[in-house]
Amino acid sequence: MNSLVAQTGLCANNTVWNIHSTADSSAAGIYVDGASNITIEFNEVHHSDYGIEVGAENKGIIATKMIVRQNYVHDNDIAGISFGGYDSR
Repeated sequence: MNSLVAQTGLCANNTVWNIHSTADSSAAGIYVDGASNITIEFNEVHHSDYGIEVGAENKGIIATKMIVRQNYVHDNDIAGISFGGYDSR
């Protein structure tokens, strides 16, 4: 595990809305990049480009032990919840 990523966290009981990227419509209300042992729960995310996004943008970094549960995600432009990563190969 890379020591430069977020580890052991909780994102809970938030209301997040109107999150938009003016460059490319890729902004998420809640975004986790390559972290480990993170729980995202009991949030409401709406009217954003993406609602909740979990991924990893850097080579050799992966998101592990992620829990996304009991969130109210609605009315987002592209996706409600997305998981994935980036591989420039």
